[in-house]
Amino acid sequence: MTRATRAALAAAVAIALGAATAGAQRPRLPFPMRGVSADPTPAEREYTAGEVLLRGGDVPGAEARFVAAQRLDPRDARPVFYLGEVARARAQWPAAEARYGEAIALDATMVEAMVQRAVALRELGRQQE
Repeated sequence: MTRATRAALAAAVAIALGAATAGAQRPRLPFPMRGVSADPTPAEREYTAGEVLLRGGDVPGAEARFVAAQRLDPRDARPVFYLGEVARARAQWPAAEARYGEAIALDATMVEAMVQRAVALRELGRQQE
């Protein structure tokens, strides 16, 4: 699947799901929390705590947890995706798009990152990518 096809698919999914754009209020994550394993790794514990903080509106606290999770497991796409969510919550669309792209590079099956990257591209006026 080409990058353009993936972006188009992600844009279609974003429209179908009614993906929210960021506002000045508490961040709204468009996807449900992922479950963690029965025996979570330190990285999983960090990004799960970060997700809870982000959902609660503590963007700086969440960011610190996601950065820690990324350091613990640099091959895991989830902390990178959530760093994109932090950028989205701050309406930092170029940074959000870049983080979602990094997450996709780490896990080409991460639909959430594809959808949110399409949203970021739309916000940047780059829907054709």
